[in-house]
Amino acid sequence: MKDKEFTENEMLRKLEHKRSYPRVVLDSPVSLKLSRFSRAVEATAYDISFEGLRIHCDRKTAERIKDGGENSSIEVTFKLPFEDKQEAIRARCAIMYILQLIDDTHAMGIKITDIDAKKQMDLNKFIETSMEPQ
Repeated sequence: MKDKEFTENEMLRKLEHKRSYPRVVLDSPVSLKLSRFSRAVEATAYDISFEGLRIHCDRKTAERIKDGGENSSIEVTFKLPFEDKQEAIRARCAIMYILQLIDDTHAMGIKITDIDAKKQMDLNKFIETSMEPQ
């Protein structure tokens, strides 16, 4: 039996349904660093959950990250708008997927694999507060 071929957007929708936690929109610059690269690359956080982020980047950045291999360990640094200040978050993550969306835009799903306990609490509080009715 031959597998059904999916378009990139169909794959993204399938991945969205597999999520364990709700997502909160987050439009924040993100720094991504693979251990084998001397310099970090920049992208934008699109949304966040208790255990991961979806990041949008350009084709060149996606190719550079993809060269490190999916499921590679990557250091991710970003800021959360938190209680009238910007809270810096740094975490080790695994790349779960990289998909082309439209034109030059690519989406990356990353799962948090290692984060300081206090930063995880800050992240959880940010998400819970963001989901509360305003």
